Amino acid sequence: MLELSYLKEREEVRFLQKEVQETIQGILQILDTQYGADRNKYEGDGAYVIALEE
Repeated sequence: MLELSYLKEREEVRFLQKEVQETIQGILQILDTQYGADRNKYEGDGAYVIALEE
């Protein structure tokens, strides 16, 4: 399981399929833009993406 909160962490998914990488990067870009790249991922407007691996 991967937990990603910020676009700067996108390298952690480089082993996943390209389509999955692009989707996660798109979501992280939205989170960073809308809620700030310095947010606390567990409080307030924080958020994160969880990717489950097989």
